[in-house]
Amino acid sequence: MDPYHAPMAGISLGSLAPPDVDVGAAADLPQSCILDSKPFFGERINDTTATYSTTDPDDEQRPMVIQITLFVARPPRVSYVLAWATGTRFTEEPLVLSSHGGFVLLSMAVRFKKWPFSEYYIYHTDRDHGGDGRPELYQIQQPNSMRLVNECCAVGLVSHGGGYHVAALAIQENGEFLLYIFSSETRAWTIKKPVLSLADGATDLGDYMPDKAIAVGDGGVMAFVDLWNGILFCNVLDSGEHAELCYLRLPSAELCRPDMNYRLQPPRDIAFDMSSDTIRIRFVEVVCPSFSPGWRASTWTTTTTATSPWRQQEKGWQQGFVLYDHELLVADGVSTDGLLPEVSELAETKLANLLVDMPMLSLHENNIICLLAKHHMADSEVWSIAVDMEMKKLKGVNLLQVGRCTTLFYSTISSHLNMTAAASGEKECPKRPGTQLESYPHKKQQQQLSMMSSAVGEQEQDAMGAPDGDEDNV
Repeated sequence: MDPYHAPMAGISLGSLAPPDVDVGAAADLPQSCILDSKPFFGERINDTTATYSTTDPDDEQRPMVIQITLFVARPPRVSYVLAWATGTRFTEEPLVLSSHGGFVLLSMAVRFKKWPFSEYYIYHTDRDHGGDGRPELYQIQQPNSMRLVNECCAVGLVSHGGGYHVAALAIQENGEFLLYIFSSETRAWTIKKPVLSLADGATDLGDYMPDKAIAVGDGGVMAFVDLWNGILFCNVLDSGEHAELCYLRLPSAELCRPDMNYRLQPPRDIAFDMSSDTIRIRFVEVVCPSFSPGWRASTWTTTTTATSPWRQQEKGWQQGFVLYDHELLVADGVSTDGLLPEVSELAETKLANLLVDMPMLSLHENNIICLLAKHHMADSEVWSIAVDMEMKKLKGVNLLQVGRCTTLFYSTISSHLNMTAAASGEKECPKRPGTQLESYPHKKQQQQLSMMSSAVGEQEQDAMGAPDGDEDNV
């Protein structure tokens, strides 16, 4: 994808500039990582690289190859997917929709002769289930007579027994749910009308609209989460005609409702820890005024039964840690990477003046959350920071290379990789005849995430000046 074609395809110019590679990341892969939901574009490869080869259905003489590579870093650094295509080009931003075990679900659209269609793709590390150790990338079909990938729904995947299921929950105009389930074993979709089960005295779902779908353990349980209105649990492996949706409320507290004019992701996050007979749910919220200093982060936990009907245990939601901005201190040996003055007394004062957003619960460190932080709403620089909620310490800081609006989420894909150079970038894809390799400017980006958004109109206007690059490449 070149700077001329990118804006016409609705692709941010920031997606053409992958972050600098962390050379040392492969030596110490984290158990979980922060994954960017929008892949960057680039040709670099490593041991995670997988390809999908096909031809244009309207021109079988035209081969096309899609390539996916993962670059993993330890939080608070952000890990990302690198996408590339030959024989075609992407017609919209690819998306990382979900991950579980050694599987990643993506949506991608490339240019065909007649029409560019978005499709679901599965990336599989192939490490855990007796394969040859080389990652795979393949497309999964859409349900009959519809384009589910283009519908408004919460979609996720759950891995189990060497295979996986993709599950999508959609809300119809009449308010009823439809559950779409794809099985890797049958290679087919089934459509069910779930039965809703309310609990905890709830009489309805209010304005429920799921933000995300999260696999809970390896037994087929999926949590469809509306970070403002609650959780719907479902066993997507249930072979019954009507799957059961069990509703669970979120903690009742003084909560900050979102300003939908600037938020892409609520200032909340949720994580699930599965044991043999219970599910432990962790929840975090950040309250931060948009244009004034002063913020607060709070955590809650609760437990439910591990199987249907997923009822809360007697204690309900229990508040965990509460961290006020002025309580946060810099841990020993932590570089603030330009976020704060190096003098410790000044740094502790400046921590209280930050604007923070997009909390993310670590999946391998119980009391650690990562946040996005900046000094002022109009600033072009944004940092990811790791905070120990129990010790009230700043544990890590990283200046992000963003360049586009996106969302981030924790994933355990990093613990399923079979590689020697997760982010070394030492392997270069050889230049193919007729292929123009991209040159990516590694510079500080001008567009931010979520509340950190700022315009890049002038930069995009410059890019539209003249065509550049081979149309047959990304």
